[in-house]
Amino acid sequence: MSVRRRSVGQPEDADRLAAERGFWLAIALLTAALVGGATALLTWQGGMSKANALLAGGASFGGATVLVVQLVQFMRGKHG
Repeated sequence: MSVRRRSVGQPEDADRLAAERGFWLAIALLTAALVGGATALLTWQGGMSKANALLAGGASFGGATVLVVQLVQFMRGKHG
């Protein structure tokens, strides 16, 4: 039974994968928040009530989140 040694500064594969997933999740949520906020603001400025603007912003946030996560999976070759 061999012992695998870690060199300093080299994270394990699981650690690297977790960090990479966290990074892409942060990118997806930040992008979706920007899209949702812009949608809510533009909807409200267009004359809709605040409640309807927030509803539109929330819907676009959810749609953008799904879209960005799916795009990341496709670009990484993990679709299917």
